[in-house]
Amino acid sequence: MKIAYLIHYMKKNYDEITENLDTILEAGDDCYVIVNDDDLRDELMLAYGNEPSMHLVHKQEAALPGDLSLPRGMIISIADALEEEKENGFKYDAFINLTDGMIPITKKKDLEDYLNKYPEQDIYYVEKTSEEDPELMTRFEEYAFFTNSMDFQKSKIIQGMNKFTAGVIHNFKQKKLDDVLVLSYPWFVLRHESAAALAENLAYCSNNFKMCMYPEELAIATMLKKFSPATHHNENIWRVNEDGIYKFKEPILNVSREVLNDKNAFFAAKIHSDENFDIYQDYFDIYE
Repeated sequence: MKIAYLIHYMKKNYDEITENLDTILEAGDDCYVIVNDDDLRDELMLAYGNEPSMHLVHKQEAALPGDLSLPRGMIISIADALEEEKENGFKYDAFINLTDGMIPITKKKDLEDYLNKYPEQDIYYVEKTSEEDPELMTRFEEYAFFTNSMDFQKSKIIQGMNKFTAGVIHNFKQKKLDDVLVLSYPWFVLRHESAAALAENLAYCSNNFKMCMYPEELAIATMLKKFSPATHHNENIWRVNEDGIYKFKEPILNVSREVLNDKNAFFAAKIHSDENFDIYQDYFDIYE
């Protein structure tokens, strides 16, 4: 099984990112990487210049959680992977995204065995839709500003500015969407059909989810429901935060060791060598 990994990296740690990339590359998979730091991106360009399985994404060179740049960057990465397929005459078996600090926590063989149980099915975790909960459309209609700030997730001042500005703008101009909104975790395992559907409809993402709060929770699954005919297997195979559970519209925090023993988990975040080294040391090269 050959997988295209769509990776977003926000730190400046050359040793860490190269260890993460090498583990995936040595397992026979390809990497499409958005690196926020300019200097680190240049270093990786030099280090992997002759590695055909390693691709730096240049159409959009940075992304932030909570901002349109994250789902848009993932779709652009998918488009790069599809172009690589076309140029070299092959097809990936799956497209998997890894947000900042997320790494595989099982051997590749275990992941392959799991994916083979659901052939031609996408895997991502849906919480609810706007058909089930109309309040989801209310969330979509709210404007979000300053999400392209590095401090947006943590700064109470910036969040207060956003709330005030969004309230003023909402009184003059309301957003509308005729499609069913789908709220999901911001990670996915996609088959070829769905990957192509996202790439073909990048404009839908940009046009409808700009100035949206945490659009990565809405854009991808909404687009898959609208544009992809593929079957969806709804399961959470990601463990994040200390309790292992993703919190909507909140920053992702370091994962705890206790939640990593779950046999149904294949990816976890955040795991960084300078923040939880003991966990990082045990898992960074487990995927082989």
